[in-house]
Amino acid sequence: MKNFKYKDPSKNGLTDPKLYTKWDLEAIRNSDIIFAYLEDANPGGYGLSLEIGYASALGKHIIFIDEKSPCSYEAGRYLKIVQQTSNVVFNSLEEGVNYLKVLS
Repeated sequence: MKNFKYKDPSKNGLTDPKLYTKWDLEAIRNSDIIFAYLEDANPGGYGLSLEIGYASALGKHIIFIDEKSPCSYEAGRYLKIVQQTSNVVFNSLEEGVNYLKVLS
């Protein structure tokens, strides 16, 4: 997908919470599309919830990959608000990537 520039927060090399939070929020401000991937093994998804909420407040196009809700009724109950602030929601990474391919 040549038309996209990816900013992956897991690759920023930062360990200080203040610095990586600043990096994440700046990356969101400077992005048009947010590809938010919540793996089913993620213990919480709290940081991702913040990022999606922030992106929504800025009017960004949000693609939310939610592998956690189908695996956990409890998580699904609380993630409904995150799903509602997203433009599109998928249950698998493959579906989200296919959607990105259509956008490029």
